[in-house]
Amino acid sequence: MKSGRVFDIAVCIAMAMATAALLVYPAESVDAARESLYLCLNVIIPSLFPFFVLSSMAISLGLAEKTGRVLEPLMRPLFNVGGNCSAALILGFIGGYPVGAKTVMSLYESGSCDRGEAERLLSFCNNSGPAFILGVVGAGVFSSSRIGLLMYAAHTLASLAVGILFRRWRAGCAELRFTKKAKSARASLPSAFVTAVVSSFSSCLNICGFVVFFTVIIKLLSLSGALPFLAGLLGFFLSPLGIDDE
Repeated sequence: MKSGRVFDIAVCIAMAMATAALLVYPAESVDAARESLYLCLNVIIPSLFPFFVLSSMAISLGLAEKTGRVLEPLMRPLFNVGGNCSAALILGFIGGYPVGAKTVMSLYESGSCDRGEAERLLSFCNNSGPAFILGVVGAGVFSSSRIGLLMYAAHTLASLAVGILFRRWRAGCAELRFTKKAKSARASLPSAFVTAVVSSFSSCLNICGFVVFFTVIIKLLSLSGALPFLAGLLGFFLSPLGIDDE
């Protein structure tokens, strides 16, 4: 009870401080929100929305089941998940964050995998896409496509290794699936397309909402001096390890 009351008090204090910061820095907060909206409109929605639609349609039209029958001999021995889960693996590596997680949730809600399989999938199917690692990190940061390719290969192999290591996670507990819709008739193409567009746009809006909120919060923490203080404190503890705080 005491720990719960302490948590509630801490949350109330944090909310009061955030509200006060909004009143002290109104122009800076608006600018931060505007910049985050620009990021959402020009980067997040264009990069995520098409993959969200494709992943939703692939599951609604039964394409995951077709590829699952082919990849079942590979997915089950390596990752202890059904072949239907290959859709999350493929789209997670191609689409980047958070396409893999969205596909896993769609598989779970459609009944194509149980809860244990969904948890195992989340450990290795939500990854950075090749466009970011090859284009932004490789070509943009290091000015080398070879370094970007090497980093993407390391990223891919590390994710697959995590999937193999977590193959026994919750393997012994049999749980009911979220729903039995997977056993019913597949959706028609127009219905699947409309549903995919609506749900994908809603998911993009949710992501953008979090981006706007935390962009403003980070800006307020920086203006108030809390973020530089925490950075300096972290640098103090990391300095014995030879890590420069800059």
